[in-house]
Amino acid sequence: MQFVVDLILLSIYAFFTITIFALIRRYWLLYVNQKFTSKVQDDTIMLEIKLPREIDKSPLAMEMVLSNMTQGGGVGTWEARGIKGGLPATFSLEIASLEGVIHFYIRTHKKFKELLSASLYAHYPGVEVVEADDYTSLLPRYEHNKETASAWANGYKLSKKFDLVKEKEDEKLGFFAKYVFFDTPKEKSVDKGVKLPLDVFPMRTYIDLGLDKQKEEMKVDPLVSVLEFFGSLGKGEYAAVQFIVQDEDAHNGKKSYKIYHSEETHEEFTASDIAKKYKEELRGRVVHKVGEKVFDDYGNPVYAKTTKEDEKPAQQEYKKEKIDFAAENTLKYEEKAAIELIERKMGKPLLACVCRSIYVVKQGAKFNSNYIQNVISLFKPFAAPGFNNLAPSSFSNGYDYDWQNPNNLRSNWRTEELFDAFVEREGFHPHTGTINWFTDVDADRYFYKYPGYIRRTITLAGEALLDPFGHPHAEEVFVLNTEELATLFHLPGLVATVPTLPRIDSRKAVAPVNLPI
Repeated sequence: MQFVVDLILLSIYAFFTITIFALIRRYWLLYVNQKFTSKVQDDTIMLEIKLPREIDKSPLAMEMVLSNMTQGGGVGTWEARGIKGGLPATFSLEIASLEGVIHFYIRTHKKFKELLSASLYAHYPGVEVVEADDYTSLLPRYEHNKETASAWANGYKLSKKFDLVKEKEDEKLGFFAKYVFFDTPKEKSVDKGVKLPLDVFPMRTYIDLGLDKQKEEMKVDPLVSVLEFFGSLGKGEYAAVQFIVQDEDAHNGKKSYKIYHSEETHEEFTASDIAKKYKEELRGRVVHKVGEKVFDDYGNPVYAKTTKEDEKPAQQEYKKEKIDFAAENTLKYEEKAAIELIERKMGKPLLACVCRSIYVVKQGAKFNSNYIQNVISLFKPFAAPGFNNLAPSSFSNGYDYDWQNPNNLRSNWRTEELFDAFVEREGFHPHTGTINWFTDVDADRYFYKYPGYIRRTITLAGEALLDPFGHPHAEEVFVLNTEELATLFHLPGLVATVPTLPRIDSRKAVAPVNLPI
């Protein structure tokens, strides 16, 4: 009996010891990650791109510039990640309308300034790249409990999803069922209840629109619709859209958390994992045993090879799943097209993205409620049937019923959260945004009189306390390749005739280095 008591006490001591160490690790990462982020903020600069009178380059030029943003950022070792709190390098591509005047910005670390400037000058010879002040300091500050400004904000994600096929295990039979009643195990059933984002399915890009082949006067650029809306703003009105990006390869589970996860099984996935699973489900899984007739990589009929161990065929060694090339001929047209589109997207550099837009009006100016729909539908011109689409995933007011949003308390909270996230360029911090325990309950109303940073601090501490063993994921992250991102963010030519889009006559140049002294 004493042995049982000692064992129980030992288990309790072990559990609490492990929990304490898990909490210490979570709070340590919160501290060092925030310290690292603050340091990066101080070393970050804003580059403004001033457009020339004429741009005859397609978005392919911007795609070449974006390929320079696949930077690891020095998080390859456990010391850099777990002790120093290092996070992968982050860039931000932004288009802002300051009272109707449109600006193009790239926010980056100082060490990448020369790299990006050289790439922009190389692919857009007429532009001028200058270091500018952060335009968000000009925006009227929105606070949930003060009437300093009116605002609406949105977050966006790719809309396509798919059901991950999950096989249930055979039911285990008891002794009497197995040996007395001679029941047989039930066959494995398929459950399609686990939904995952199908971000590996591409959007319609500039190649599909023909922007890489058409003459400038013949182009139909969907980005012009965004610029027209931004150019229509008046005095006291501000709007902006941002794409915060990181190298997708940094989210491989070694350098940083994997982007995708199943809330049901808690399994984590990379973009390549998602692509592989989706293509497998389209083609169907064909598992061959040793000696069965199969097809090789060239479509020729062969027999499954054996692996020998002690001169005996080791059939158990042959566990790899092999796609039967004959099954390719049974695919439907749209299934073949889907596989080709996925392989096309995965064949270019991938970037993890967070996308947001805001519309802010300072106190005293008129808040045009009609513009809310413009912000929600900002990327509608890029959408097309048969492709993935960028759709709103979070709103300032995402509530269907009045009782969910009493006196607009929650919508004001959500607006301030999105506004602060936009200004601080949040999105990839791996220890926020999973539990949302204040968002899902009525506790947030008790913090309404306090500043927003107090609520965020308590939320961070509470998430770590309630889930010390968990590994939160940033819920707003999705994946684009450089081709898709260049379609959404590029320098427009003369097809963009917005009068409030300033253009320069020529780029400033330095004197040739070989002039005589």
